[in-house]
Amino acid sequence: MSELLGGRTLDLMFPIRHSEVKNLIQSFATYAKASKAVDIRAEVMRTTNNVISAMIMSKKCSGNDCEAVKVRKAIQECSELCGQFNLSDLFWLCKNLDLQGLGKRLKSVRNKYDGILKKIIQDHQEMRKQ
Repeated sequence: MSELLGGRTLDLMFPIRHSEVKNLIQSFATYAKASKAVDIRAEVMRTTNNVISAMIMSKKCSGNDCEAVKVRKAIQECSELCGQFNLSDLFWLCKNLDLQGLGKRLKSVRNKYDGILKKIIQDHQEMRKQ
């Protein structure tokens, strides 16, 4: 985090933040011209996700890029599974039993996410070699 949010890195990533904020303002202008309501929370969240993912993976998470969509879905699914009530948390005798199947689903999501990240890392390594 200190590397990602350090002063030098933030200066280098200024064009990413600038373009995303510009896109946010343009989307607000588009909604205003069409006289449509704007879900500001969703738009700001999308912009924030785009900035963070562009800084980390050089890809936007809300675009049409298939990998970015997969990453976003895997993170969302993992967050939902981690937030669900688990009987094993309440009854310590059941901690080794996966009564609700949450452990199995969480491992599946984790493996999917690991595969996506592995591919992203390999792509970055190939680009550096070139």
